Amino acid sequence: MPKRFTDTAEWDQRWFIEMSPESKNIWNYIKAKCESSGLMKLDASMIAMQTGYKEINLQKFLEEVNIDYDKETGKKHTRKRIIKVCGGKKLWLTGFIAFQYGNSENEVSETVAAVKGAINQLKKENLYDMAIEEGFIRVIKGYKGLERVIDPDIKGKGNGIGNGNIKGGKEEEKGGVGEKEETPEELKKAYKKDPKLLFVRFWRRNAGDEEVKFAKGYIEKYGIDITTYGFMEAMKHAAFSLSYVEAVCKKQQAKTLSIKIENQSAAEKEIEKQELKNLEKKVKDEESRYHQELWDRYRKIKENKTISEREKNKILQLLQKNEYISAEVAILDIEQPNQNKSSPKNGRNSFNTALNLIAQNDGMAI
Repeated sequence: MPKRFTDTAEWDQRWFIEMSPESKNIWNYIKAKCESSGLMKLDASMIAMQTGYKEINLQKFLEEVNIDYDKETGKKHTRKRIIKVCGGKKLWLTGFIAFQYGNSENEVSETVAAVKGAINQLKKENLYDMAIEEGFIRVIKGYKGLERVIDPDIKGKGNGIGNGNIKGGKEEEKGGVGEKEETPEELKKAYKKDPKLLFVRFWRRNAGDEEVKFAKGYIEKYGIDITTYGFMEAMKHAAFSLSYVEAVCKKQQAKTLSIKIENQSAAEKEIEKQELKNLEKKVKDEESRYHQELWDRYRKIKENKTISEREKNKILQLLQKNEYISAEVAILDIEQPNQNKSSPKNGRNSFNTALNLIAQNDGMAI
């Protein structure tokens, strides 16, 4: 019969205290019955039967178990202690692997058989990358050499050892060997060379190979400045997960792009404004010429005594109402009585053609 560790301190934690008796039973049931990866097939009827309930409210359980409270402010926020995965067919106790098989830093070694089996289950269900990104597990190759990693490139000069002496009851620093502080640019250069240093510097821990791979991908995608900012924000808000880092990076990248657009040079804006103004003037001039042409054609018709006053007045009224398309159709009825006049032949169509030519020459479309 398998034996598992349990956290007795959870009985003193607010999120657990506030859960209903039913939810507490379900929580303990899942901890006992899940696989080594924390995964368990979702079968509400089986859970109810084995916990002694006629039926259970799974949705209520998931809401209660994933509540937490900020230790400083007391504000409520959500966690991902247990989530639905595999299309809702399984439940995943996300912290199970780290709690059962991890060291004091919640790091797990891939050389341990139980860990290897658990990781293989996650990979089989396509959950491994998510586990790394969300910080559910931190995979290392072994438990040796877990002391804090310092890269030679960011140590500065000297051996880093000071010679502190005490005189007159007051400590006095001497020597100063290795006291040189790295500039932000030097640090970023070191982070880019070895992304593991981001975890050491900001999160005070080593990183697994998969985590380093993700961090390297963020540097390539967002740049070292934004990636460093993401790790700093994660440290500031105690949100030590790569998914949080990436969310910050995406937001900062969008903000940077927005600022870049807003800071577009005044000269470029003025050029665009002038080009638009010139195009509007060309369009207005062409339209004015078109209207003038219709009035000139009307005046010729007005002087023709063979045309009825009724037809002349109809054209005049259309022109006065600025209904130029209808006016042109009426004019064509008189100028070309034996042709199809379902649409103007040369007038408005010619005007639209001219506008499109203007727009093409100016790199715009009408």
